[in-house]
Amino acid sequence: MNDPFIDGNNRTDLAVMDTFLRLNKYYLNLTNEQAYNLVLQVSKAELITFKK
Repeated sequence: MNDPFIDGNNRTDLAVMDTFLRLNKYYLNLTNEQAYNLVLQVSKAELITFKK
């Protein structure tokens, strides 16, 4: 599972991520559809991850 919340609350995940980014002076520039697709990709572990 690639979701920090056991119940899979993806909207909360997105809100927390957006808040973290804004606090660090970064901003999401996504349409509602792009945000929706991002959340789906994360929940399905379809995003590419980079290892150090």
